[in-house]
Amino acid sequence: MRNEAMTILQREERLQQIVKLVGPDVLPDSQRLILFVAEMIKDSFLTQSAFDENDMYCSPEKQVVLLRLILNFYKKARDLIQLGVPLLRIRSLKCVPQIIRAKITYGNKELDNIAQLEKLAMEEMDALEKEFYLTNEGSVICKTI
Repeated sequence: MRNEAMTILQREERLQQIVKLVGPDVLPDSQRLILFVAEMIKDSFLTQSAFDENDMYCSPEKQVVLLRLILNFYKKARDLIQLGVPLLRIRSLKCVPQIIRAKITYGNKELDNIAQLEKLAMEEMDALEKEFYLTNEGSVICKTI
């Protein structure tokens, strides 16, 4: 998981050079997803607040669960984008702000709650996937089931 996170952060660093030149709007959703998830890793995993009771100390077990949550979100979001789901739609899921706030919402002994959040996130993303399907021509059509 550490290597996956580092790869995302390295890719984000390269993409930031492009963003500085032409802006993020010219990037495809797959690359903007990398920027978004790298921001999640930095803000929701790597930074720490000494003033927050749940964040002042983070056990190794909680760190693993949080990183797994973010990386599984990334993998599923990447798959959705490959199906043609817009990044804007993924970012608007109810689980996204909950994932971003998970490290300050849950304490070291609430790992089951973080696992429940991951399950909820996957369910929301699965539901979003069901809204989209591929036609025989390979174009993406939005369909609500």
